[in-house]
Amino acid sequence: MPRIPQTGRNKLPTSRGLVRAAGMGLLLLSATWALSGCRRSRLPPRPDGAAVVLAPETTTEPGLTLSDEVEPNDLLANAQALAPTSTSAVGIAGHLVSPPGAKAKDVDLFRIVVPPPAVVTAEADGAAAPPRQRLAIDVRPDPSLAISIDAMDDQGRVLIASVGTTPGEMEGIANLAVIPGTYFVRVKPALASTATGSGPAGTGKPRRDPGVAGVGNANGTGGVAGIGVGAGTVGSLGTAAYRLTVRLLAFDPGDEIEPNGKGSLAGDVVPGGDVSGYLGWRRDEDWFRLPVSGLPEGSVLSVDLDPPDGVAASVSILDSVEHKMIEQRGRKGDRVAIRNIRLPSSEPSMFVVVRAESGRNLDARYNLRLRSEEAKADAELEPNDTPAHAVPIGDGNFLGYLGPGDVDVYRYNAAMPVELDFEVTPPERVDLKIEVIGEDGTVITKIDAGKRREAERLANLYVAASVLVRLSAGKGDGNLDEQYKIRTTSRPLEAGGEREPNGTTALATPLPDAVTGMGLCFPRGDVDFWLTQTPVGPSGSLAVSLRGIAGLNLEARVQTTTGKELTRFRTGGDSSAPTRVNPGTDGCCLIQVREASGRGANARDRYSLSVTP
Repeated sequence: MPRIPQTGRNKLPTSRGLVRAAGMGLLLLSATWALSGCRRSRLPPRPDGAAVVLAPETTTEPGLTLSDEVEPNDLLANAQALAPTSTSAVGIAGHLVSPPGAKAKDVDLFRIVVPPPAVVTAEADGAAAPPRQRLAIDVRPDPSLAISIDAMDDQGRVLIASVGTTPGEMEGIANLAVIPGTYFVRVKPALASTATGSGPAGTGKPRRDPGVAGVGNANGTGGVAGIGVGAGTVGSLGTAAYRLTVRLLAFDPGDEIEPNGKGSLAGDVVPGGDVSGYLGWRRDEDWFRLPVSGLPEGSVLSVDLDPPDGVAASVSILDSVEHKMIEQRGRKGDRVAIRNIRLPSSEPSMFVVVRAESGRNLDARYNLRLRSEEAKADAELEPNDTPAHAVPIGDGNFLGYLGPGDVDVYRYNAAMPVELDFEVTPPERVDLKIEVIGEDGTVITKIDAGKRREAERLANLYVAASVLVRLSAGKGDGNLDEQYKIRTTSRPLEAGGEREPNGTTALATPLPDAVTGMGLCFPRGDVDFWLTQTPVGPSGSLAVSLRGIAGLNLEARVQTTTGKELTRFRTGGDSSAPTRVNPGTDGCCLIQVREASGRGANARDRYSLSVTP
């Protein structure tokens, strides 16, 4: 403490002396606190350009050497050197604080010198393998600071960028492939425009995947692709402290190797192998190339992805020219799988793309499994989500998978007109829907009467030559492991047989003169329209007769062809209730038949309808 000034021996200090002494004490205490705090504000560079160095902090992590950042380090030429080894990680305690009056935000650059690995393995032919190692980088900012990281080559070209959006959230790159030489790491504050994942402020343009090589520049002025140099940072910088840690590790067999954010950087994989990788930043994409030419003709591929906690991931399959064939998405933490993907022999290779749709995880890895096998004759083939890719089926049994959000389309071809019975039994946790669609995908009719695990059935679908049937699951439903079962049975058309779908006047089933119509009331809520051109008798009237079904109460509604209602009546059980109508000059007749309560149905027994003069 400063000595209290005196005016003489054993004299009390004056009031001016007391004030001066108190001020000196406060200054000394403030300086002591600033130097001993866990997060010390970095001093700006001295006017003479000499570096400012603070005393190194201590760390309890074994094998980690932690030093303070040394300014200036905002360019490649003055980047602070770091030298991690396979046994010793290096760390930096840094700050992102611009000097007073500076317009540009502070940027810190670090030069990473990668030594050769301790052990160099050889390839099968005896040649030395490239001494590739895994560089793991992470930055932990203080709660007020959002940061972004760029990993760059020796020329300052960005290899990977991890773009921050949330103050206090760790950013990092877990598995950058490096060889002996020089690399750079750039740490900078995340700008306000990154908070929405968009391009420059106010443009609304989507930004590119930040994991793609070749974006940004080395001098700290151009940021990562799509990040606008706008005003302000996310939150208040406060002390703007961060801790950078760089580790040099070995790659294990099956490890994902970054950068691999596009097709030209894809790593090779083979069926039967597993891949372990990271989804370490927002919208991280990992591309893998799968050779197809060596696989047996007619092979199919199955893909399973176990994502890390906190990540909603997707898997996409693309052809050799990067056209998307099929995609499957999952919710956070949910497994994603695609079964029975066609592997055309005409393609030299295909791409498997793993993507973080939301969330990221720098600590835990995903596991990607690829399996190939010979296609089965009674199994679905993916992709089959459009009429153009519909899977052909015939009479018999068929198996398929419906994951969350999946859609499967089948085409039934008939050599002659038939009545088709199409029934699908879903697996657990799936409420299935059947739709009959046109070639343009428009819905002609649909069946969604059952609940989860209950079968859906089109009992008498009319097929003149071919028909498209689409299967889908209820919102949020799906089963990646258990198959649904299709059973199809056809029979030749009978004279007067109902032609489903016929639930509208435009689709009414023709009822020829002197022919008795036969139809089903199935499923619940089914409505059948019939169109007859029976000429009226001498009295100018017609007799309409409906023989019902035991246990059901049927209702018939008779209209002229112009829509004028002539009569309606009901019949219970299997009784017949003939009724006469007089259509006049409007033409006859449109006849609607339905179960009166809307709750009854019978998929076995048929009603009969006749119209006579």
